Amino acid sequence: MKVYESKAFLYAINKLSKSDTTSLLLKRKLLEKGFSKEDITKVINYLIKKGYIDDNRYDINYINKFIQLAYN
Repeated sequence: MKVYESKAFLYAINKLSKSDTTSLLLKRKLLEKGFSKEDITKVINYLIKKGYIDDNRYDINYINKFIQLAYN
């Protein structure tokens, strides 16, 4: 089975469609849902490779959000 056909991938994409997140937070959500560590690793690595998860981008957006709040 290909990574993008797995239930773990579909769950992760659903979560990402609602909000950006870090690889760690998504991993925790997948673990809570009962997916295997092997499947989670494959899904997270695939999503990082494709650019759907980018922890640096998330960090920058998170900081910018609070900078904007401070100036409004």
